[in-house]
Amino acid sequence: MEGNWVPVHTELKGIEIDGKGEIPDDLIGGIYARAGPNLKCWPPSNRHHAFNGEAMLHLVHPTSTNTIKYTNQWVHENLPHQDWSNVGEECPPTFGYADLNAGGWAIARFLILMIKNKLKGFPPISREKVQAGTTSVVHHAGKTFAASEAFQPYQIKIDSESVEPLGFYDFDGELSNRPATSGPPDGVFTAHPAIDPKTGELFYISTNPMPLGEMSYLDFGRVDRAGKLATYFHIPYRIPTASFYHDLWQTEDYIIFVDTSLRKDPARIKKFETLSYFNASFNMRFGIIPKRAKSADEVFYIDTNTPGHIWHSVATRKIHSAKIILYAAKFKNYANLVPIHLQCEDPSFLTKFEIDLKANTVKETIILENVVERPTRNPNFIYNKFAYLRSEGLESREMGMELIKVDLETEKIVGKISCTNKDCIFNEPLFIPRAGSLEEDDGYIMDIVYHPRSESSSYFIWNATSFEETPLFSAELPQRVPYGVHGIWFSKE
Repeated sequence: MEGNWVPVHTELKGIEIDGKGEIPDDLIGGIYARAGPNLKCWPPSNRHHAFNGEAMLHLVHPTSTNTIKYTNQWVHENLPHQDWSNVGEECPPTFGYADLNAGGWAIARFLILMIKNKLKGFPPISREKVQAGTTSVVHHAGKTFAASEAFQPYQIKIDSESVEPLGFYDFDGELSNRPATSGPPDGVFTAHPAIDPKTGELFYISTNPMPLGEMSYLDFGRVDRAGKLATYFHIPYRIPTASFYHDLWQTEDYIIFVDTSLRKDPARIKKFETLSYFNASFNMRFGIIPKRAKSADEVFYIDTNTPGHIWHSVATRKIHSAKIILYAAKFKNYANLVPIHLQCEDPSFLTKFEIDLKANTVKETIILENVVERPTRNPNFIYNKFAYLRSEGLESREMGMELIKVDLETEKIVGKISCTNKDCIFNEPLFIPRAGSLEEDDGYIMDIVYHPRSESSSYFIWNATSFEETPLFSAELPQRVPYGVHGIWFSKE
């Protein structure tokens, strides 16, 4: 509830800013869009958490070699139960992720809020359609979504100075009005689909638990390059489930997800215990799905030998058809209150997992001593040699003071960008391939950086090949940009 976690309540449109340096020609006319939760009221009356808040997008639009335009806007869903009259004012009693995770008497307050909504005549809203996704922006087959793993994809239209809400998208009815045997009536999406750069297909994993005591499911979706949900099936899953199925890896043949030791059990709420909890006796395991799978019968699992939690995949490498190497930022432990990106969060390290499909084994190795998170890589390659990560140095801290470039073949850091005056905190590097590039690391890195002393934010572009600390371009933004989640780049085309 302090510093750059505090939301902003002024929407700006097309503010023109001159910067320092030169914007590369192939970036001019594009749009960098960064998503994140931004609570429309403040301060909150309930328990607060980094997951709480309505979706806001921050847009940076390079217009010439030294000028950008900045826009920020909420994704207004205009649902019947929502009131946008209290923007910037103290929040009314409500219910968010931190309340749910803390459990106990918070559930009673949730029931009271439901009764109040009913008395006000608000129609019941599916939990899967409470708000637009706050975690990422996904673009595929000509459609753009505000996305998260908790809600249906929310379709939007972005131009250089606005975000137009179009509504929840259910892939022509496939995610709505599902039979009772398939979980809740409405399905959900993900913040991190995998798009195959060769076929143009999109793959995703999502979870939407059934009521307490009933079978839970993971959903697997394959969306063809035209945007049709071509394959969709449900994978029965053991209870308690993992708390989050946030990201995945892909190879030419498989989609791989991780089942971590951070579990969730609704039965704990009645005991005034947290919904999420770290089970150190539950070793992680990888779920492997053939990309052409037609049913859950084709899914198989390979156990690791250690517990842990993973938010984000880093990269995939392939030795031969029977051996796959996965890289991830792995946490050995994780606190039950899920203090994501705070200084009290456990450290995560760049970890290599060598999966032998024939022997059904996983070998695990930590390859860097740096605390890392928020990775990015060239999306035009399925298998990557280079990865870029935000680093917190040698101990956990809020967000990070360095960006690092890692050669996954040599397992060495081959480039580092630091806050030279210690007055900047990186959010998330984003790799953009240079137009017409053939080499994997031929491109650019972008980020919106926070300056604690002045409580301001700046937009930066760096050369991803040389990874020199001096940026190609930088510009101070007209207002502070709160810590967000994930970004995307739209080229001019």
